[in-house]
Amino acid sequence: MLEAHSMTTNYAQEENENREELKLISEQWDSPVIITTTVKFFESFFKSNPSDLRFLHSIADSVIIFDEAQCISTGLTGTTIETMRMMCDMFKCTVLLSTATQPAFDIRRDIIFKPYEVISSPQELYDKTRRVSVEWKKEGPIPLDYIADEMAGKQSVCCVLNRKDHTRKLFDFLRERCLDGECFHISTDMCNAHRDNILERIKERLRNKKTCRLVSTSCIEAGVDLDFLNMYRALAPLEAIVQCAGRCNRNGRHNGEMTVFEPDEEKKYPSISYQNAVVILKTILMRHDIDIYDTSHIREYYTALFEDSNYSHDKKSLEDAIKNHNFEEVEHQYKFIPQSGVNVLVPYFEEIGLYDELAEESRTKGISKDWMRRAAPITVTSYYENKLKDIAEPCKISTKHGLIDIPGWYILLSEDFYDELTGLHFEEESSLDYLI
Repeated sequence: MLEAHSMTTNYAQEENENREELKLISEQWDSPVIITTTVKFFESFFKSNPSDLRFLHSIADSVIIFDEAQCISTGLTGTTIETMRMMCDMFKCTVLLSTATQPAFDIRRDIIFKPYEVISSPQELYDKTRRVSVEWKKEGPIPLDYIADEMAGKQSVCCVLNRKDHTRKLFDFLRERCLDGECFHISTDMCNAHRDNILERIKERLRNKKTCRLVSTSCIEAGVDLDFLNMYRALAPLEAIVQCAGRCNRNGRHNGEMTVFEPDEEKKYPSISYQNAVVILKTILMRHDIDIYDTSHIREYYTALFEDSNYSHDKKSLEDAIKNHNFEEVEHQYKFIPQSGVNVLVPYFEEIGLYDELAEESRTKGISKDWMRRAAPITVTSYYENKLKDIAEPCKISTKHGLIDIPGWYILLSEDFYDELTGLHFEEESSLDYLI
């Protein structure tokens, strides 16, 4: 089995004599089982350098499973579905889409999408897995301190918000109302080791039925096994709300309750496209409440989404690049995550020894793929490079001319900018909007 994604460098752990062979295996995906990310898989198809496409022949006659298929970016939908169709028609692959909220891709007039269900009666399955009741707060925006008051009165509760600044604000409100050790915060401003540590503490408290209150961004909505009695979710696209419900009464032992509300904040959403999807959801809610276990309601949402002019076609810049056979521009335009972040090595207190070792190695020897692999647990992706230049130093890389700065990697110089509760932070809030 081979893992091929941004957080792994399989061959870096091996002895020198095996590294080149394993590097070639990794680049060519020469393994019977490959585990990768949707981002890595599809973006690899649209690389403009032939050497980046060494893996392509290896997918022939494969079974390809895409988990969380609803996460396909709306600006890339047509191109992505067409790529899947090509894999089936030309490469004789079998493609399986796995999701709790199947997008109605067939509504798009520019897409040929004719899948068949592998489950004979999806609605029957939804009915059998009904574990959470949803209350839709429609009376208007609700202040975060009011949500904090409600959460403080519950023993097992989580609130997921759309923006990091909202998350920190609610966390501060909650800490004012609760005892130390009862409240937790999670976002991608925290390095992997930090988040893993917090998640283990949360799971331990939930297992032992201790008071546990979590405020988080959407980074816990997929691949994180948590089971809260009560859930709050800031108004979001329907697929995000359904994902959030999966962290409530996950094991089906209680009656899960989830409240969806609109925060009373000036900036509510992380992007225009995110906001547009919420507006479509609110339009449906004006007509009727949405049952997240009703497949017809899910299809109604996606039908309205893909009939909207903002989502009825791929972004024009990508369509033009493909039409003009401008392969370099296609690579530039086909991005699941359009923002270009930088990596920051942070002095997480639980791994301060590793931080010191890696920081010194960068300054004396330069960084390598093996260095990046070892740095992964204490690295944070940040989109505020201008602010980092005042509080961090660039990592070095060794060349024939000596050590030079490498773009995209920094070392945070002071523990003052890495909080033990909320992770990487700056003295002033940024006006930029980011989801998680």
